[in-house]
Amino acid sequence: MKEKKGAFLRWPWNVVAYVLLFAVLRLFAIPVVLLLMWVQERNNPHGVREGYCLSRTRKRLTWLLWALGALVMAAGMGVVFVTGLDQDRALWELSDHVTQWAAGGGAVLLALLALWLGKRLGTVPEKDCREMVAAFRELPGKMEEVLSHRDDIQYFASQHFNHDSIFFMGRNLDYALGLEGSLKLKEISYIHSEAYASGELKHGTISLIEEGTLVVALGTYGKLFAKAMSNVVEVKSRGASVLALTTYPHQEEMARTADVVMTIPDIHTLLLPILGVVPLQLFAYYVALMRGCDIDKPRNLAKSVTVE
Repeated sequence: MKEKKGAFLRWPWNVVAYVLLFAVLRLFAIPVVLLLMWVQERNNPHGVREGYCLSRTRKRLTWLLWALGALVMAAGMGVVFVTGLDQDRALWELSDHVTQWAAGGGAVLLALLALWLGKRLGTVPEKDCREMVAAFRELPGKMEEVLSHRDDIQYFASQHFNHDSIFFMGRNLDYALGLEGSLKLKEISYIHSEAYASGELKHGTISLIEEGTLVVALGTYGKLFAKAMSNVVEVKSRGASVLALTTYPHQEEMARTADVVMTIPDIHTLLLPILGVVPLQLFAYYVALMRGCDIDKPRNLAKSVTVE
């Protein structure tokens, strides 16, 4: 292919222009970011709590976050996903977890990114891609449906907030879900909590089960529901109290064995953990609240890690 005349001469000047632009943005990025943070603090000095969310503040803050993300990206500092979330205070912040969930192993943003990459690389068939996109569109409505049962979750928490030790168990996706539920419970309620893979239950873990032990059994992953039920039977036979989480299609079967059943709507497998984590975090929240814990400022924990 014949190179256009003068293209080589123009190329270095383009590079110089980009370098100068990055240098200027790096010079002014820090003071501008500090200014944005000051404006954000004036708009919303106390954070957003339950029942308090002004649309005007949300719009301003969303604009600020977009501006901050643009500055960081333009200055060559890396790639930023801007979620548009309001300022959070609680370490267990649910909105951050569901929207980002970077530490937990997956999320709305990361799932969308994976779907996009799969489509571009041709590893995700077009039919599956359409199904997943449709599931994403259903997610807000189903999330609201889960949140509409928070009174039931609060009641369940009132029955179990005095336990000294709580175990979570699940298979495959449910094991990862159990890890997150257990982590949030111990973080804000100070109850000893552990999550175990159900398939390893008989390799020593089951010896921890005794009369009255609370086990949160997770059975949202439909392909392994039968095996999840067999583990519920195992711990019940040893005297455990079982608080189960499953989907609507399996609610009746789970209720035959478990003491209490929390349910979520059925959805694409990719999004099951995003729905499933909501009742688990609400359960942790209400347990901590009933134990009189400071949910916004858990002991020995901070929003940022300052020491190794």
